[in-house]
Amino acid sequence: MKFLYKQNYVTKILGVGLMAVILCIFAHKMNYIVIPMPQDNIPEYHTNILTINSIFSGFALTNLGILLTMSDDQLIKKLEGTDILKKRNIVIGHSIIFGAISIFISVFWVLKINLGFFSAIIGKEYFLVIREFFFYIEIISLVISIFYFLLSVEKMIQLLNLLHIPRKRYTDKQVDELKKRIFEKRQ
Repeated sequence: MKFLYKQNYVTKILGVGLMAVILCIFAHKMNYIVIPMPQDNIPEYHTNILTINSIFSGFALTNLGILLTMSDDQLIKKLEGTDILKKRNIVIGHSIIFGAISIFISVFWVLKINLGFFSAIIGKEYFLVIREFFFYIEIISLVISIFYFLLSVEKMIQLLNLLHIPRKRYTDKQVDELKKRIFEKRQ
């Protein structure tokens, strides 16, 4: 579990690349496709991925903004000696970084950028494998981004629970008396 909260983006990005390589090997050596690439409406498919990523990345940035507005002296004193803020920042950062990777790759398909000249240079078969590799990176990054977003929500809930100061509970009788006093003042 500690691996999730380490700020080693490069290692995790390399892990995503390794997972994409493994999926390419499954597809081409074992003839087993785990995540099929779309064949029809390709720009529309990647536009949907781009939209999903944008929404989750926006929520992650909002989550980070909430944290910044809560950063007053009382909060900092209350959280001294804990790693709650650090873990929140890391998971939010991971959500945004992996969302950005997926968004960046999606843009190439959405804009219909023609990279077909690479197939003349490296060969059509290698070009298709590289294209599939980037597709897998796009999808894996999307999944990881959503996972880290959900983790950031969990960390936000933990933070709010830590900061919550229970208020005095009133009895039903006290509530009724309070209502009477409020309504008497209005008349």
